Amino acid sequence: MGGKESKQDTGALAADLGVSDASDINTEKLRSGFRSIAKGSERLSRPHFNEALRLLEELGLRRLSNTPLGNRLFDIFDRNGNGQVDEDEFVNGCSSLMSPDQANKLDLTFQAYDLQSRGVVSKSDVVKIMTDSWTAAFERLADRVKQDPRMQGEPRRSEVIGFAQRNADKMRQTVENSFDNFDRLRKGTLDKSEFSQWAMAEDRTIVARASHLTVQVAVVFVNIEKRTSVGGAG
Repeated sequence: MGGKESKQDTGALAADLGVSDASDINTEKLRSGFRSIAKGSERLSRPHFNEALRLLEELGLRRLSNTPLGNRLFDIFDRNGNGQVDEDEFVNGCSSLMSPDQANKLDLTFQAYDLQSRGVVSKSDVVKIMTDSWTAAFERLADRVKQDPRMQGEPRRSEVIGFAQRNADKMRQTVENSFDNFDRLRKGTLDKSEFSQWAMAEDRTIVARASHLTVQVAVVFVNIEKRTSVGGAG
């Protein structure tokens, strides 16, 4: 896609589209949003796709832009594998993502975690996406801490990243244990039914906090709306 990549004010775009939350989204508005972000192109590159995900975050979804799950969503939407998402791919994919049908969202989640496209999800697949999401959450939190004048430089960005790194092994062990709870035959993989049970068993959202700042990074597409009980989410 030609032209310089540029960020767009997704809050202003949401207002222009006449949407205030996810329930306002329909096919027509998805197409309008696509065209506004694509800026005359017929396709979205990965950076522009992340802008589209930020629009969905403005409407109340947990963080997907620049996260492992968001990157996998791009791969799923890009059905012909040309490294770009066209309008129909975007609209059809987002319609499934925004659908109240949890079966659609579970199917999307299974596809996202099946990194080798083998029809099963391995323990290493789950560990990679979950631990990479842990890192992404705290990197985003570290950026917000640095940018927020109310934080007055405390904690420092390096301290937030250091916390994430020190606790990465504990996070990995927690993920492995949760996987084993559903891999009862110790195959090292989960089929779609077993994986769906794992995904639905609890809220697995990665939450990173510092003072009044909270970052929620989605790791499944089920119940992807932000929790309203935490403040300053982003």
